[in-house]
Amino acid sequence: MKGLHKSLCLGSVCVMALQGGHVVQAASSRATAASSRPVPQIWMNSKLPDSAATPKLQTGQEDASTHQEQSPSSSLSDKPLIPALRGLVFEASGSNAPQTQTQTQTQTQTQTQTHAIQINGLPLLETKEFWKKLEPYLDKPASARTFYDIAQQVTAQFREKGHPFLTAFVPPQRVRDGILHISVEEYRLGQITVSGNRWFSDRIIRNASSLHPKDTLALQNLQADLAWINGNPFRTVDMIYHPGQKAGTTDVDLQVSDRFPVYMFGSFNNQADPTLGRVNWSLGATWGNAFGIDHTLSYQFTRSLTGRYNMHLGSWEIPLPWRDKLLVYGTYSTSAPAADWPIRNSGISGQASVRYIHQLPHLAVSSDVGLDTMLQAGFDWKTTNSDQFYVASPIMLGNADTDQFALGADITENDHYGQTHLLNEAYYGPGGLTHYDTRRSYQTIFQSAKPDYVYDRVQITRTTNLPYGFSSVTIASAQATTHNLLYSEQLESGGIGTVRGYYVNTALGSRGEQLSEEIKLPSFSLSKQLGIGKNFADTETLGGFYDWGQTWNKKLSQTSSNKTGLASLGIDLNTKINRLVNIVFDTGWRLRPAPDSGKKGAFCDFNIVVGL
Repeated sequence: MKGLHKSLCLGSVCVMALQGGHVVQAASSRATAASSRPVPQIWMNSKLPDSAATPKLQTGQEDASTHQEQSPSSSLSDKPLIPALRGLVFEASGSNAPQTQTQTQTQTQTQTQTHAIQINGLPLLETKEFWKKLEPYLDKPASARTFYDIAQQVTAQFREKGHPFLTAFVPPQRVRDGILHISVEEYRLGQITVSGNRWFSDRIIRNASSLHPKDTLALQNLQADLAWINGNPFRTVDMIYHPGQKAGTTDVDLQVSDRFPVYMFGSFNNQADPTLGRVNWSLGATWGNAFGIDHTLSYQFTRSLTGRYNMHLGSWEIPLPWRDKLLVYGTYSTSAPAADWPIRNSGISGQASVRYIHQLPHLAVSSDVGLDTMLQAGFDWKTTNSDQFYVASPIMLGNADTDQFALGADITENDHYGQTHLLNEAYYGPGGLTHYDTRRSYQTIFQSAKPDYVYDRVQITRTTNLPYGFSSVTIASAQATTHNLLYSEQLESGGIGTVRGYYVNTALGSRGEQLSEEIKLPSFSLSKQLGIGKNFADTETLGGFYDWGQTWNKKLSQTSSNKTGLASLGIDLNTKINRLVNIVFDTGWRLRPAPDSGKKGAFCDFNIVVGL
């Protein structure tokens, strides 16, 4: 080779030859493994199945067989270029990082030899496992194939640590005393472009991505970026990585698919308290890019058909620059529970709450097990006024405030067999923070309630994939408290999401447990079975369930029992139509009599939601 130094000038994994005044790579790992290319294209897609908790990452790599066919390893020469490889020095390309030297020893039958492995500015290589992988190459002749294999070990180590954007190469050098220098260059982010967005500005998308030029790229950080930027339900952003215009850089295109950021919805169900009429309706809207600054505003109005219940609910979600969220929400409701004439009941309730939400980084426990954790802390102020009148004269007035601090953890675990979801909420009410936050005020609403308390509510949901498309859903929940609570904090039993087959709020208690087990059949499409038009898309899921629950308050006397137990067996149907309509219908047969009627029988729940 013309221009090859007699002192053995080595380069980019294999020999760098000088040809016509230009350096040409005879063979290079940069053209083989995806993690060693001058930046492979990586596609990150946020569209996930319902069981996934975080966006998945697809690398867009060819399969292993393709790589094997394209690998230059088979065409590399085994001719020794170094008589005996005595040591390896790994260093960050272009850096003057301090050296870290590690000694490894290899025993032979005749002698003990010491080999130096030096790591300069590459902490991801400073592991005993990596050093052991290098030992087979030491004290042996080294060829071009050897250089390639060592570079592949470096690449694999970085990929294992979540840093796939790099190249490992042997720079031009004079090899002395059998010591080989290998350079490692991590690619840095180059240009960042935004495309496809109609309703969200480039600035919003860029800021949400948290990507900056000259950043190094780690898979865990990219996964967190993807999860955060797709936290807004009105947009989907894919991150497309491709070779940068400048050497050693990776460019990214943030490809956006968004929709008009206003969602309007309505619902009709029988999930109201029986004293208020049972059947209610609601209308609401969500603005997903409020004021053009990526905030989310929501409002919902709910009214019972009897007119005895009216509620306004509003929320404001604010994403913070450091990737936390602030959620402010509140309610205002009026009610007039049914009562026998001449008694008339009325009540007014309100709530103002704030939550600070922090999302922890995704934790990969193993190759197919991951944890996503969201923490929150906040404060609730609630007020309730319950009055009873005889004709027009008040005979009982009740006023009470709830002032409590809240802590919560929302943990989702995904694995090969399904998903586990844990929700834990703890509340502390010190008492005495506002005028009606006193024991005397509490007595006017619930006789044995106290304003100073601590209570905890936990719910565990396990969804397991079964053979032939079946699945099981197990839900267990419990609540424990130091003192009896007002109705707003008590555990409810009855209705969808608790014990089906009973009216809503059939049982209330400061303490309680609930258990639900449901087996779901494989989903199917009724429209396809009936041959309905192509524009009609639906999904139906049938299931059979067993629900159980019991609630209680602290005994008011030693001779009375205050536990209320409910149990039911039933079937349910969940229908989704064109992603616009969601219908839930169930029938539960009571295994224990309803407390108010003393009868078993059955009851049907339904909830219809339509959104645009």
